[in-house]
Amino acid sequence: MKKLIYTTILFFIISSSQAQIKDYGVRLGGSLANIGGTAFNRGESWGDFSYTSTTGETIKGTKSPLFGLNPTLFIRYDLSDKIFLQPEIGISFNGFKQTIDKEDKYSSSNSTAKISFTYLQIPLLAGYKVGNSDFQPFIMAGFTPAFLLSNSVKGESASTVKSTGVQTKSSTEQTGDADKTFDLGFTIGAGIMTIPSMPRLGADIRYNLGTTNLFETSSYTAYNNVLSIALYYRFNQ
Repeated sequence: MKKLIYTTILFFIISSSQAQIKDYGVRLGGSLANIGGTAFNRGESWGDFSYTSTTGETIKGTKSPLFGLNPTLFIRYDLSDKIFLQPEIGISFNGFKQTIDKEDKYSSSNSTAKISFTYLQIPLLAGYKVGNSDFQPFIMAGFTPAFLLSNSVKGESASTVKSTGVQTKSSTEQTGDADKTFDLGFTIGAGIMTIPSMPRLGADIRYNLGTTNLFETSSYTAYNNVLSIALYYRFNQ
């Protein structure tokens, strides 16, 4: 895998040295991040599940995505009229939310955990311009190496005693204990180079599928999955 990363980076360096810088600017948008893998199947501590325990307690788990911002700097090199390279550097906020509801004849409880990963990411993308429209639509694909900057877990819980109505609440926040500090994603996307009435602006939508298991063990897996939508602002137009 490391050889693949180094080869990809070398390819972009060599190609960009022979290419013409077409655009440079910022990419600003929002993302929906989630985690997939076998660690989140039914019956595990995390994920979507619902069952009744041997003591009659009903337990339901729901995993949901996190919304975050995805600021990025980019440079776009034209290799030809149709093909371009787009290396980037930016911050990605990944993770997910987990909610667990429990209820029996005596009490009910609800707990929510927000598991967050902050990465420095360096997308290395290649694109192809489709057609000759004024919007200049394109498709792109490539790899996104990412380096973990921080990992945190924030939790909130509340429980209620049914007979008295007494409710107790608590909250916690701690540094996470991530197994891996490097993640490699495969990214695909599409967009438009420019908006005719606002030539500095463009837009894209992309999906980044993590290929690195976030756990050291191979007994179960977890992968970053991020969908993002963003606007480009080019400084050189």
